[in-house]
Formats: sequence, structure tokens, C-alpha cells
Amino acid sequence: MKNMNKKGQGAMEYLMTYGWAILVVLIVGIVLWQLGIFSGLGGGAGTSTGFASGKVGIIDAGTKCTPTGMQLMLTNKAGSPLSNVVLNGTGAGYCAGGGTASTNFIAAGDKVSVTVNCTDNQGVIKEKTSVPLTVKFTEKVAGTEINRTQTGVITCTVEPEL
Repeated sequence: MKNMNKKGQGAMEYLMTYGWAILVVLIVGIVLWQLGIFSGLGGGAGTSTGFASGKVGIIDAGTKCTPTGMQLMLTNKAGSPLSNVVLNGTGAGYCAGGGTASTNFIAAGDKVSVTVNCTDNQGVIKEKTSVPLTVKFTEKVAGTEINRTQTGVITCTVEPEL
């Protein structure tokens, strides 16, 4: 009976030692990721914050920043048509003088690509940038037109224009 207890104790010590080692490696990986160490490894795909729960969504995979502006993929999540959609982007350094884009109509559930042209053309290639973005639009609900505004932030790496 003593041999069985020693085998069980050895197995537990083995699992605990490797368990702690895996936990430490996992924590170090998460800390490095949060510090942005891995951000330069990927492409220039953009991300957006502040638009997830709104009527107008911005599809992150469709976001691209160039030295002269941003290309965005908008989606209508309102369930009703949107009209008079106007985007205004401003940011320190990138698009500092402002940038605008508009589209007349987005049907319910549709996706539309728009380009926000910056007035200052200050984008630096391979530099990560964040641009506050305001989207104003008109939504038709039960025959009544309602003016709405959504705000958020677009973050992307500036890529060369093709």
C-alpha cells in the first residue's frame, strides 16, 4: 500500500510543477500582448471601438489607413434604411485637419465601402494611429425620420497606397 501512495505523490508533483510553469508562460504571453509587443507582427488591419452596439457598424477587416485617408466598411445594423450618412474623422497628426466621407443610402443589413479623405495628408507609413470618428445619419422608423449620431475610434497602421 505504501508504493501506491508514493506513485500518486510523484504524479501530483509532476503535474503541479508543469502546471505552474505553463501558467507562468501564459501570464508572460498575456502581459507582452497587452503591452503591444506583437502589434508590429501582423498586417495593417484596423480595429474599431465604440461601434459594436450601434446602428452603424464598422467591419474591422474592411478598415485600411493610407497616408491620405481611411477606407472603411460600414454595415447597417439598424433593421431599417439609413440615409444621409456622413463620417467625420479627426486625430492628432493623422487626419488632423479633419476628414469626411458620405453615402446617401444604406439598406437594412447592407454593407458599403466608404473612403474618408484626410485634408492634411499627414499619415506616416508603418505608424500605428487612432482616429476619433463621428458618424451622423438619418434613420427612418415607423415613417418618421430620426437624426442620430454615433462616435468611436478607428485604430490602424498606415499602409502605402497602391
